[in-house]
Amino acid sequence: MAAPRVDRAEKNLPPHYRHWLDEEVPYIIETQERAQFLALHTDAERDAFIRSFWDARNPTPGSEINTYKEEHYRRLAYANEHFGAVNLQNGWRTDEGRIYITLGAPQSIVTYPSPRNVRPLVIWFYSSPSPALPSYFYIVFFKRSIGEPYTIYSPYQDGPNKLVTGLEDLNDQTRSLKTIRKSLGDEVARLAVSLLPTEPVDLDNFSPTMMSDEMLATIRTLPDNQLQKQQLALRREQRKVTASIITTSNTPHVGYTVSRDERGLSTVNYLIQFPEPDATIIGQRKDKTLGYDLTLQNHITTESGAPVYDDFVVLTSELQPAQADVGRKKPFAAEDRFPLVPGRYIIQSTLTNNLTLAAHRTLQTVVVPRPSSTALGISEPFVYNGNPVRDEGSTLPFSVADVRFSPRAVGTLTMHAGDRVPVVFQLWVPKDANGKPKTAPIQLHYLYGSPVTGGNPIDESDETVDPSNADAAGNFVTGHVFQTGEMAPGTYRLIIRATQEGSAPVFSTMTLRVVPSDIPVGDWTAYGPPRPDQDEQKRALAAKAQAKVDQAKVASPAARP
Repeated sequence: MAAPRVDRAEKNLPPHYRHWLDEEVPYIIETQERAQFLALHTDAERDAFIRSFWDARNPTPGSEINTYKEEHYRRLAYANEHFGAVNLQNGWRTDEGRIYITLGAPQSIVTYPSPRNVRPLVIWFYSSPSPALPSYFYIVFFKRSIGEPYTIYSPYQDGPNKLVTGLEDLNDQTRSLKTIRKSLGDEVARLAVSLLPTEPVDLDNFSPTMMSDEMLATIRTLPDNQLQKQQLALRREQRKVTASIITTSNTPHVGYTVSRDERGLSTVNYLIQFPEPDATIIGQRKDKTLGYDLTLQNHITTESGAPVYDDFVVLTSELQPAQADVGRKKPFAAEDRFPLVPGRYIIQSTLTNNLTLAAHRTLQTVVVPRPSSTALGISEPFVYNGNPVRDEGSTLPFSVADVRFSPRAVGTLTMHAGDRVPVVFQLWVPKDANGKPKTAPIQLHYLYGSPVTGGNPIDESDETVDPSNADAAGNFVTGHVFQTGEMAPGTYRLIIRATQEGSAPVFSTMTLRVVPSDIPVGDWTAYGPPRPDQDEQKRALAAKAQAKVDQAKVASPAARP
């Protein structure tokens, strides 16, 4: 990996700023940022740019201590001390220095200083250093000759014959691979073919793919990677959130339901719902158009406090005057989705209205249940509006089995008597001895009632469903429509019971809050753009936080079929 090119505009910089651009931040600055910096004319502008550069990367916006900046300069000092020539302070220019500055310290280092028939090797192992990279991977460095520094090894560009010293193997990659295998064993030989532990490898016939080289290319261009730039945009938006005012009026309610896909992977569908209309959510945006502009920031930790990941989404759209009039009279709800592995989580959500800088903060405990191969399971039900639509890949919130439902309520529904209440939920069917979902019929019993009735249900019904259409993981989507014409104002409990031969009954519940007809009900919701390319990385981060390494490997993009 060569050092960044120095162009004419950079040569004309005053030495202090040229040093900053060329030797301090070349591996973390975006191409666009670099061009902006070179276009500045005064030192005052350059100083302001540098302050903004570090502020945008501060993990704690507004804090006087910028842990990102401190860690970067620690890495830079380490690279100059341990790689290259210490007296020249040029360790940052070496391949080892670049990787260390870009990704930080590896989880482990293995050194082979003088292996038989193989050049000196150093192997670094990394775990989840960036959402733009695989969850687990290796970097291999080798010396092309005794006097040269360690160079990054590329399975596709170099191949095993660049690692061996014998002339008889010079033009035979498979033979060179056998030499490495004989000298250092299968694990090192495997790295000569692929740097990704989840990629299948044939040690008998050298046949590398481009996956390792694509990963190395991503590292070289990490500042310009789309996911990396999204994270930086998130940090910049977080700075705006810190200027907001947390309000305690019209406190929103949080509801969630967990769905699973055909691989058995879990997604939390999340709804932050306001009980009353808020006309200030809709107004004139910065571009002078009518609409809404909100940001939803979610900080996810395990129940013990270990950080999982931050999720940030911008909710904004232009509205026509008629749409705005309707929206101002209805309560608002924000949707989001969180790919997670089984476990207990704490989600702190901050929803900011960028038009007024008013913000609401909620705290919710979320439980993602562990799949069972022997017992029937059921998700939390939710009520939806309108007609479901196709969502290939289930990329949007409240999409189940490639069908998107527009949520009206999760956990608690505020409604009028006589409202139609369509409910949808997911059944998790156990598997038989052959690993196939059991096909025995599932009996569903629905009822709702109120404590004031002495425990007697107001209405109840039964239904039998055939789970033969369950997907490979045993997921089966079904639902029911409740008629509520006889309900007086008050609070009711909706209960769903599911039973299947060989499994204990499972239950799912929901609260129905019937209000007088003069109180507004119903709502309108907003959600951000689909981000399916981040799902596996987020699950890997969740698995790592939950100390479930096996699930993190399954969630790695390289492990997907």
